[in-house]
Amino acid sequence: MSKDDETQESAPASPPDVPAQGNARREDRGTHEHAPPGNRVPECLTRVAPVTVPPTRIQVSPEVLADNFQALLESVSRTEAFGILELGRFRFGLRRRMGRELLALYAGLWNLALRRSFPHDYEEIFRTWLLREKARLPARRRREWEKRILQYVDSLRQYGDADFSEPSRHITGLLEADEARSRRISFGMALYVRRIYTYFFDHLL
Repeated sequence: MSKDDETQESAPASPPDVPAQGNARREDRGTHEHAPPGNRVPECLTRVAPVTVPPTRIQVSPEVLADNFQALLESVSRTEAFGILELGRFRFGLRRRMGRELLALYAGLWNLALRRSFPHDYEEIFRTWLLREKARLPARRRREWEKRILQYVDSLRQYGDADFSEPSRHITGLLEADEARSRRISFGMALYVRRIYTYFFDHLL
């Protein structure tokens, strides 16, 4: 018995779903007819960029991301939020107070977006912005300003980005409105908060 015969007898039977050997050899022959010698990768394939997983580490400095968030804040109009909250232009005191709440909310939403996109670096990025902006405030306002922001950060971290009804109810509760009005405002604020979060998330860089 020849060595080839021994190899054929010892080879396992092909599974039922594998095509006949003759067809497979014909297909292989058609494939390898155009293969480069020495099993080298064709030149056209060497120029194709590899598929990579989106990075979860920042490629720019935290200062750049902090600057970008500051630009995002300036692009967000609080007029829409005041309209949803039904705060007329002459309610100066309440609008000023709600403006501070909205700023803290925006910072919390940005922190949540950073946490999802840059889980390894979001704390450093957020701290860079927080410390820089706090230094620009009068000393007597810094502690209250930071405390309010961190409250929103903790609340949003607890509930995540699946449901923004809780921060919306919190802001609505500051208005001391009746039940029917509170429900209407809270629903509108939940939609508004989601839009702002999506805007921040889509423009982190």
